[in-house]
Amino acid sequence: MLRNGYKAEIIGDITMSLSVIDVSDIPNISLTDEVVIVGKQKKSEITFEEIAKHSGTINEEIAAVISPKILRKYI
Repeated sequence: MLRNGYKAEIIGDITMSLSVIDVSDIPNISLTDEVVIVGKQKKSEITFEEIAKHSGTINEEIAAVISPKILRKYI
């Protein structure tokens, strides 16, 4: 995930609609900062392909399992 343009490592498993990320090395963070699961933020990017490779699956499966409760912004 991206926060303030920095990659933040997911801690543990993502369950239901909850995930925990490590922001201890990210400067100037706030509770209201946007977190990007897939996409671009500042000069950083995370793709479905990158997540799939890390998870040992294909990008279409990652896209299909993201909860409909998660806000999507299409650009």
